[in-house]
Amino acid sequence: MTRQRNYYYPDLVGSDILKQIGIQGVTTTGIHNVPAFNITGITTTDQPNPQALTLDTNFEGTDNVSWTRGRHSMKVGFDAIRDQLGGYNYPNSMYGSYNFNAAYTGFGYADFLLGIPQTTQLTIPNPPRYLRGTTWSAYAQDQFKVNQRLTLNYGVRYELLGPYYDRYGSIANFDPKTGAFVVPEAGIAHVNPFYPKNIPILSASRAGFPDGGLVGFPRRGLQAFRRR
Repeated sequence: MTRQRNYYYPDLVGSDILKQIGIQGVTTTGIHNVPAFNITGITTTDQPNPQALTLDTNFEGTDNVSWTRGRHSMKVGFDAIRDQLGGYNYPNSMYGSYNFNAAYTGFGYADFLLGIPQTTQLTIPNPPRYLRGTTWSAYAQDQFKVNQRLTLNYGVRYELLGPYYDRYGSIANFDPKTGAFVVPEAGIAHVNPFYPKNIPILSASRAGFPDGGLVGFPRRGLQAFRRR
């Protein structure tokens, strides 16, 4: 088992700053990040590294057996890896990006003092990721010494990489037949409220996609291998 945790966040909370300076209409609260005030020729408060968390856990089980009999040296083994990839990356503009570039007064700082940015941008944070996936593999090989001058090495290997899925359905696929994005059943509740209404979103059952990973997965191959 291996586990990696990398956590970063600024000290300030952007919603507290917006409240102090009187900017309204931003619904995100409590997250350690700051609004980005970009004042041409003066400064910027944009954070190069907004709040982010990487939390990856990997489990691996493996076993190998080898034995020699006569002129044969044989090996068999298997390996299974379970990945749990979690975390989040919040955008820089989750509390708004406000650009004062001298469009109105000829001086960026004067535009800032008047409170009239030329452009603004607001991003809704994505939900945290909880990706899960499993990789299976097995092999068998033999080294056969035909004579003192000839040795044969041969074997077979089987690998099955299962599709990754999100624990709460926060992934999407595209259906070229309908022009719609397809999400798992549980993912409908996580669609961004600003998502364009003219681009359809379908649940996996309505689109005829497998739920979970949204792609086909040849499980029968794995079961047949296990029976052998």
